[in-house]
Amino acid sequence: MFNVFLVPSPVVTSFPTKAPFNLCCDTSERYIAASIDKTVYVYDSRATEKPLIVREEHEPIVKLAWSRTGSSQLGYCIRDSPKFLVLSVSTNHNHENDTFVHRILQCPIQRYRIGLASFDWNYFD
Repeated sequence: MFNVFLVPSPVVTSFPTKAPFNLCCDTSERYIAASIDKTVYVYDSRATEKPLIVREEHEPIVKLAWSRTGSSQLGYCIRDSPKFLVLSVSTNHNHENDTFVHRILQCPIQRYRIGLASFDWNYFD
C-alpha cells in the first residue's frame, strides 16, 4: 500500500511564473499580447509555446491594446513616459514569417503627465 504522507516532498518557496496583465487579442484573433512588469509579449494564437516578440521597456507597461481597424497594430504606453509605442505586424504571404516593426509615436494625453487608465485607438498610415 502506498502512503502519500511518507513520501518526502520538496517545499515550494517561489513560483517560476508571474501573472500577465493587459491580456488582449487582435481583431482577427490571430495574435495575443500581454505584459508582465516591463515586458510586452506577443504570441501567435495557433502556436503559443514561444512568443513571436518580446519587447523590454525601462518602466512598467501601463496599458496595451490592439487597433480595432484590423491592421495588427499593437499600441502601448509605459509609466512616466510621454510616448505612445506601436508594434506593427506586416503579414507576408507565407504566414510563418510575420515581421514586427517597432514605431514610436507621441501620445498627446501623456504630454501633461495625466494618468492613463485606458485608451482606444485607430492607426492610419
